[in-house]
Amino acid sequence: MVVVNWNGLTDTMACLVSLEAATPRPARVVVVDNGSSDGSVEALRRWQAERPKAPALTLIASPTNRGFSGANNLGLARLAADPAIDHFLLLNNDATVEPAFFAELARALAMAPDAGIMGPTIYVTGGADAGQVWYAGGAFVPLRALVVHRLAVPPGAAPVATEFVTGCAMLISRRAWASPLAACRARSPRSREAASFFEGHSPPARGCACARPRPTTPRSSGASGGSSPASTATR
Repeated sequence: MVVVNWNGLTDTMACLVSLEAATPRPARVVVVDNGSSDGSVEALRRWQAERPKAPALTLIASPTNRGFSGANNLGLARLAADPAIDHFLLLNNDATVEPAFFAELARALAMAPDAGIMGPTIYVTGGADAGQVWYAGGAFVPLRALVVHRLAVPPGAAPVATEFVTGCAMLISRRAWASPLAACRARSPRSREAASFFEGHSPPARGCACARPRPTTPRSSGASGGSSPASTATR
């Protein structure tokens, strides 16, 4: 999985602590520092040294700010070099996951093994809106080039179709990542069945994930823009 940090040490630490507490834990975590000036790189190295039992952490320190996409691409390239990895999770540094997040993610993938992209329900964790749904799937507004978040969580445990997955928490299959044409086709209105959204069935295991050419899965949460049992995101 890839987490991008830019002068957001406090949020990034909270994210990593939540990953450390997850059962199971992620096999690999790549943190890409986007040219921070707040001492993030040194602090993250100390954190890693003090936690030998934490998830395997790779820190990439970019000398410049490459932007969100550029930094994620650095992390994805590092993970893609390992042929044993078949899915990549992008998670905002201001998001946290619940302990059962990855177990729920695996369950969702088992139900939608051909999914190219999946995403979770995201809940707000801080402020007056804490506990409210921030993302539960979404739709495009073509004439305005906008997207609209759905806020009603679908019933049941199976992934459901969605027209887009937020980059706050996005699971990408290697097949989709390696196939730009497939990704473009998935954005077409005629390919909506390729996307799915999944809400963690058990309350303590909601998080974010993806499993079809544009799906979303478990549930995630955050400080000011997403909150849930599986993961959280701040906005």
